[in-house]
Amino acid sequence: PLIEMYRQAHVMVVPSSYEGFGIVYLEGMGFGLPAIGTTAGGASEIITHGRDGYLIEPDDAESLAGILDGLASDRGLLLRLSLNALQRYNAQPRWEETAGKIREYLSVIARGDSPETIPNTDEEITSSGRAPSSH
Repeated sequence: PLIEMYRQAHVMVVPSSYEGFGIVYLEGMGFGLPAIGTTAGGASEIITHGRDGYLIEPDDAESLAGILDGLASDRGLLLRLSLNALQRYNAQPRWEETAGKIREYLSVIARGDSPETIPNTDEEITSSGRAPSSH
């Protein structure tokens, strides 16, 4: 199973020519895997180069080999990137949180309230995870 493969891995490598959303990198980071992806597509929105993984140019096998060699020979670096990857994953909103926000936004619209009452930023969401009431 995929979960067992994540548990046995040390690094998440997806050197694809294009990755639309980058969710696959977060999945690996959830297991503490530093991610290596390309600068094409969504990887650059998830991976912070040198902090929780690395970004390489598409089809740059030499850079990929160098990064893997460096991680294999420097366990301290691998550990630091692994901890940062897990921290990056934990900082992401959970699906339940996102679904709750969307549900609240739709409720505001369904009540016929003005769209201006819908918060635009995470800072406007209260500690309960719900949008502020307009009443």
